Amino acid sequence: MLIISILLVTSILGTEVWTFGVFGYQLRHMLLFGTFCMAIYTSVSHLGIILTGGVGRNGSTVAGTSVLFPICPLLASIIPFCMIYSKSRSAVFDENITIFVLCFGAVAAKATNRLIVGHMSRSELVLWDWIYLGPIALMLNQYYDFWVCEKRLLVWVTCYTLASLFVYCCFITRQICYHMNIYCFKVPVKQS
Repeated sequence: MLIISILLVTSILGTEVWTFGVFGYQLRHMLLFGTFCMAIYTSVSHLGIILTGGVGRNGSTVAGTSVLFPICPLLASIIPFCMIYSKSRSAVFDENITIFVLCFGAVAAKATNRLIVGHMSRSELVLWDWIYLGPIALMLNQYYDFWVCEKRLLVWVTCYTLASLFVYCCFITRQICYHMNIYCFKVPVKQS
């Protein structure tokens, strides 16, 4: 909810709202400090579980998976986000921050959905997913000095990642419905 609130405030009031001073500090610095403190608090409170492992056999989770593995798919969406945003020489990502966040939000959402489905089905989760082609395309475009217009590529990549997320969610929903023999988004006809 906090991220949604921050994005909503930014979209309504503009990015300048975070430069206002409160108690001699800019609002963005206070927000960053608060986020950092909450991250430290959360990390320390979960450190015992992370270091000792899960409650399953040999310190694994109940599903028999590693406690630390979920960090890999999530880092695969966070690290490119930071790299692309910080290495950009143009202001495309600042001017189109909503599209940029939607793109990487779709990547992170699919990674999270895959983790949840893998945990629920107790199946092996492959690290690679085709949705990562979007961030890779943005990184390669920066690395090779902008072969494609950054804004145009950002829009294409965002459409691709959102379509990939949509297709995955539809596929998984249909697969779960088929397995459980239930109807989703359909009203069954009553037999008279």
